Amino acid sequence: MLTVESIESKWEVTYGSMAGLRWMMDSQELQFPVLALHGWLDNANSFVPLIPHLIETASEIIAIDLAGHGYSQHRAVGNHYYFLDYVFDVIDLVDKLGWKQFRLVGHSMGAGIASLVAAIIPERVNRLVLLDGIGPLSAHKDHCVSQLRKSIRMHQGYASRVRKMTYLNWDTLIERRAKAGNISHQAAELLVRRNARECDGEIIWIADRRLNIVSPMYLSEQQVLSFLSSIEAPVLLVKAKQGLLSQSAQLGHRFSSVNQLKVVELSGGHHLHMESPQRVAEYVSVFFKMET
Repeated sequence: MLTVESIESKWEVTYGSMAGLRWMMDSQELQFPVLALHGWLDNANSFVPLIPHLIETASEIIAIDLAGHGYSQHRAVGNHYYFLDYVFDVIDLVDKLGWKQFRLVGHSMGAGIASLVAAIIPERVNRLVLLDGIGPLSAHKDHCVSQLRKSIRMHQGYASRVRKMTYLNWDTLIERRAKAGNISHQAAELLVRRNARECDGEIIWIADRRLNIVSPMYLSEQQVLSFLSSIEAPVLLVKAKQGLLSQSAQLGHRFSSVNQLKVVELSGGHHLHMESPQRVAEYVSVFFKMET
């Protein structure tokens, strides 16, 4: 495994300042850059265990903090964290980077975002890797009224709770994250260290609390399938045997909608790429090295 240090980076995109980690390879032979998209309430550190095993397969790899996560700027007051806005942000970023063609790696919510990006600009996405996620969450049309009602009420509740979330020590926050995500202490610490900061003897949660507000509207399952069927790039799905996809009843239709899909199932939980990065990287590396 080649050792390449990550570079803390920031980019100005339309909504504001986006932060992330960047790994660069000095090689003329490696053609495609890779953009890695993390899951809900995670951040760029989600990919720190995995990327060192992949760096020899890409000209550069960037793992971003999505808006409101990690060190990226929060959306402005009065704005919301709509899922589709992340798709705009990603396309905005790759345009700013000048990437004519690139590859995507997405975990969980990031896999949903990556799926839509690959469908919208298929001529630019060369390969797509999905980690325990395929397409975004969907909802039945009969749930739209209750969903919007719940989201509005949560927004109203947020407006009355503006104080910062503080913790006495790192261990308390790390253990809480480990328990909530059923992940190891090591993985939880990686995520927490980028979603919180120490200030005046307290640990302050810096990820935007509005991320916990439920979406006002989801795509229908038919809409999701339409996006998946529009993906032209080869797709690798790494499915965790004890992950979130194991609980989904919609997988069959989603799998059959993707034109060039390879599915690999590995033992492990939802954050398999953090807990067993070398095993995941073995399949991703082979996939990236295959001829199109």
